[in-house]
Amino acid sequence: MDYGFQDYFASHHPRIIPEPFTPEPVETYSKADMDEYVDAFKAIAEEARTNPELVKSAPHKAALATQIDEDGITDIAKFATTWRAYKKFVEK
Repeated sequence: MDYGFQDYFASHHPRIIPEPFTPEPVETYSKADMDEYVDAFKAIAEEARTNPELVKSAPHKAALATQIDEDGITDIAKFATTWRAYKKFVEK
């Protein structure tokens, strides 16, 4: 986000490492777009080596600076809004 890119797509469950992500560019991106994306990752990698606290406290230009709790995806009390949805999940 700090480099002007849209948020990335989090990797699929189960998560083997903490906070993984899968860069999945679509066919509409040009080579120049992809080069810009790679350059941003190179800059982030360099920042991580030289100033790790800067990267750990990112993003700095986002409207929401805290990570959203994704545990609600698997917590029945948070996502099952009806009794039928709850029963369907529990009976699996």
